[in-house]
Amino acid sequence: MKKIVSGKACLSVVLAVCACCFMSDSVFGYSTEAVRLYNEGISLVKEKRYAEAAENFEKAIFEDSSLKDAYFNLGSVYREMGENAKATEIFANLVRKDPFDDEAVFLLGEMYFNVGDYNKALVYLNTIPEYSVRYEKAQKLSAVAEKRVADKKIAEKKASRNWDKKVVSGFETPAGVVTDSKGNIYVANYKAGYVEKLTPNGIEQLKYEKLAGPLGLAVDSQDNIYVAGYNSNNIIKIFPTGKIVTFVSDLSQPYYLFIQDDILYVTEQGKNNLLLFNLLKD
Repeated sequence: MKKIVSGKACLSVVLAVCACCFMSDSVFGYSTEAVRLYNEGISLVKEKRYAEAAENFEKAIFEDSSLKDAYFNLGSVYREMGENAKATEIFANLVRKDPFDDEAVFLLGEMYFNVGDYNKALVYLNTIPEYSVRYEKAQKLSAVAEKRVADKKIAEKKASRNWDKKVVSGFETPAGVVTDSKGNIYVANYKAGYVEKLTPNGIEQLKYEKLAGPLGLAVDSQDNIYVAGYNSNNIIKIFPTGKIVTFVSDLSQPYYLFIQDDILYVTEQGKNNLLLFNLLKD
């Protein structure tokens, strides 16, 4: 992790590591307690005790909000810990404090780049002036970000173009819908009391009528259609041949149907139950 500290503030090098502590606060006018907390934070960073270091930097900022190096190091520690949202917030605070601080602007742009928010990254990376030491790297990241934004737009355009919407109308309070293995579509028409069978292209084939409030539909591996008769308190079974039988009766407002692994799941709204039927024993 890069330890970011102001070169002007580095009065000494500790333990031959390039991370700097303040030896005196009087020169810079910082709070004595803020400097102490900051220096402890630097020591903790060297020991890779990042959570504790972050706590120290936060306390230092609370003691003296003008201690800019504490912000830089706090943001860097959060980034090291994978706390991207917090790191971004810290660097954003730095930019708000000083919009002309190239280092802060670059770090904020880099954070947005790292989390995939390329449009925001470009806003900051493209403001780095040519004379800045961060200019070259900012331009490289900016080029990558621009390409990714362009690629995303192309992908979204293709996805939109590939979406083929088709509307089939003329139903009467449509409810459940399923398809069989041949692609035929079945739509329950609750108010009208029938299940309509359509071709894969949405053309009407036939209607299974005189049903009492058909709602949920399900289809099994043999293309048998199961219909929840909400008003008749039963479930009917429609065979591929068109034959209709009562699968189970004496229910209380069956509502939703679902089949998986030859088990028919039924929600029974009138009794607040979930029922399971083994279709292999049918």
